[in-house]
Amino acid sequence: MKRHASAPSGRSTRHAIGGTRYAVDPPDLPGESNDIRGVPYESDFLSARECINEALAISREIFDEFGAAAALARLGDISRAEGKMSESLSHTSEALETFRKLGYQQGVASKLVNLAMTEYLMGDHQSARLNALECLDTCIEVGDEVDIRNVFELFAALCLDNGEPLNAARLSGAAAGRCEAIDHAHELVERRFRELYLEKLQVALTENEFAEAYEEGQLMSVDEAIALMLKDKSRFEDRGGKLRLIRSTIS
Repeated sequence: MKRHASAPSGRSTRHAIGGTRYAVDPPDLPGESNDIRGVPYESDFLSARECINEALAISREIFDEFGAAAALARLGDISRAEGKMSESLSHTSEALETFRKLGYQQGVASKLVNLAMTEYLMGDHQSARLNALECLDTCIEVGDEVDIRNVFELFAALCLDNGEPLNAARLSGAAAGRCEAIDHAHELVERRFRELYLEKLQVALTENEFAEAYEEGQLMSVDEAIALMLKDKSRFEDRGGKLRLIRSTIS
């Protein structure tokens, strides 16, 4: 699997950070534009909002739909980090619809799982599950391993809420295994989501139970973790209390 699909090609777009406009070729922009991704929103939300709102305004002024969607996506992240869930939902939904319109599938996958995490935090677990499943399908289609990891995180939280702490620990371990495999660290909003359910998970299990299930998840392939996530028990056999995949879920 490759990590990112290309952004829409055939034109150049312009983005603005700190009052400077410059051309950026969309194929070099995996998910969100490099200039917007570089804004240090983790440490200074106010400054980040100012920069990204300026980028959004200029993108709209020059009818750059991709740039506007990238800015909205980042604003959605900031809003979620600040606990402004309704605002995050609105920004992320608008970014998602624009990426759908542009046919930019990696952006669609990224915003679907971001939307799912926000919906989960707002208590809408059914919508979160459906959007995460659509994200999974899109990730498989375009080869996006980053957002498959985030789908595992979302389903780990759902498993915990459904009274399945061992499977939650396995999926959490699978997400961590993907981080290591693709050398891609969590962003702030992703870390906070992970910390939220891990805190509850470590209360639900003994230290040994958690460690064993988590390590089992870390060793799972993507296929195994997906099969576990989808609760396709026909694909597993129990070998001494450890789950093993019988056949692959992805060709």
